Amino acid sequence: MNNCTRRSRLKEYAKWWFRILEVRRQRMALLALDDTLLSDVGISREAAVAEAKRPVWDFPERIAQNCDQVNYIRNSFKE
Repeated sequence: MNNCTRRSRLKEYAKWWFRILEVRRQRMALLALDDTLLSDVGISREAAVAEAKRPVWDFPERIAQNCDQVNYIRNSFKE
């Protein structure tokens, strides 16, 4: 494997990790909202808790686009 390929793969893994961290941050922020704010955005406390409990690699496809490792990583956790 040449240096360009390694660099490309490292960039893709870095992007994937940053996406995971961002989704995790958003889920924790959602969980921190009080019931009044949650109802303002149309989400119940139970739905917020369920979202926060989702596995870290389980994030929306719109965030996962252009990330080749997503399916591989998701499938490796399911086995």
